Amino acid sequence: MTKKITMNVSRKSLNLSKSCTTKTVSDKSVERRSSKEHEFETTLKSNESLHAPFKSERGKRPQNITLVMNREAFLNAIFWVKIIDRLENEMKRYNITMTISVTEDEKEQYVPIENNKTDGYIILGLVEKTILQEIENRNLPIFLLDYKYLDSSHDHIRMNNHLGMKYMTELILQKGHRDILFMGDIDFAASIKERYLGIKDCLDEHPEFETSLDLLLVKKGLKSIEERDFLLEKVRQLNGPTILVGANDMIALESINVLKKARIKVPEKISVVGFDNISESNFAEPKLTTVDVPKIDLAVLTVETIIKKFENLNKANLLIMIEPKIINRDSLIERRVK
Repeated sequence: MTKKITMNVSRKSLNLSKSCTTKTVSDKSVERRSSKEHEFETTLKSNESLHAPFKSERGKRPQNITLVMNREAFLNAIFWVKIIDRLENEMKRYNITMTISVTEDEKEQYVPIENNKTDGYIILGLVEKTILQEIENRNLPIFLLDYKYLDSSHDHIRMNNHLGMKYMTELILQKGHRDILFMGDIDFAASIKERYLGIKDCLDEHPEFETSLDLLLVKKGLKSIEERDFLLEKVRQLNGPTILVGANDMIALESINVLKKARIKVPEKISVVGFDNISESNFAEPKLTTVDVPKIDLAVLTVETIIKKFENLNKANLLIMIEPKIINRDSLIERRVK
């Protein structure tokens, strides 16, 4: 059965302020930072709602929004905490409270927090489709934030993963690398597959480089001995990769640790890059080259989308994709001659 988590536990684990569960006393006018500070692409996904009309009154501003995330993301909030914190702050400006609901088991039915009257839902990250389907039955507005699956029946705010990895691959090619090993599980989430295809499509656009792309299946990091041994076997091959591309920063940082323990120098022997730009990537040794996910923009655009949706609940659903950028640090260098 899906368990419920109190907000006191949620705040402690995510390092959020107590105001996350308290309605703002007044709705003071606050000058808001324009979301146009970063480029993004907005695409209409449909001309009409794919679900029955919402029961909320037209033009009525929501009072409470429920953020739904699964326990895995909740317990490993290193990526999500900045997004969640900014979501809270942005909603306070509109006198909206935000409640976090953590799903215990994605295979079970979704059970809302007791006495929680909500006007809509944000589905964050890795929540399974079974949970989304349960929430859809409540016939309230749903907003997908960097959701695990691509879905056109709701407003969806996400990172342009494909473009971000294309940018990274262009840089990799400029550095002279031609043998690439991608580490990740492309069936785990749409974002991982998009990143892999971003590399593949970029290489297809540059046949003159005669590159090779290999795939190492890593489900949730290099946790098993088999995964670590297979990585080392690949790196030690005569014609092995000259660069490792982690599907995310955690995989990339774990691979650096595995290589160091095997006395394989990074980046002197092999370069490593990641994706997400988590804070640890800037404190690693060497500092990790990565693709930045503008977490603040993800949160700001989500709240803006919520406000506009409640002004007209029959408005067409949007897919908002945020432009990525490369953070070039020390873990990527010019290709070394074998």
